[in-house]
Amino acid sequence: MFSQLGVGTTFRIYLPLVTLRQTGDADDAVPTLPRGDETLLLVEDDRVVRKLLKKMLTNYGYTVLEAGDGDQAIALFRANPAAVDLVISDFIMPGKNGKEVSDVLRTIRPNIKVLFISGYADDVLISRGISSHQLHYLTKPVNPEALLVKVRAVLDGHE
Repeated sequence: MFSQLGVGTTFRIYLPLVTLRQTGDADDAVPTLPRGDETLLLVEDDRVVRKLLKKMLTNYGYTVLEAGDGDQAIALFRANPAAVDLVISDFIMPGKNGKEVSDVLRTIRPNIKVLFISGYADDVLISRGISSHQLHYLTKPVNPEALLVKVRAVLDGHE
């Protein structure tokens, strides 16, 4: 360190030179995120979040049908219930909430798989009679890797 009154101070920091190692080990590879070709019904009232999730999912091969509310989701599902492999729904929405939507969809197709997403804490869900442990669930903001892994696991029946 060099310091002079009225002029300033100079710090010199010496760091050791590090060379990056280059290996072909599988452990060093970036994990491949799961892809799919299934059709997903995405129910999200926030347009920005819905567009972001759709882009994320379509980039990994999924076909995504969008619904901005519960009634629109039910109409899309009724139009062709066999085409939808998984419903991804916000849990708390104006009008019909995600649970109400899934209940209606299950009257049409009882075995439809549903993944809920919510920015609300577990205590809000519990106050509505739902435990996040009883259903397929992710917390917002949704981590892209977690979403893709969870979607694949639910579709494959590993959840």
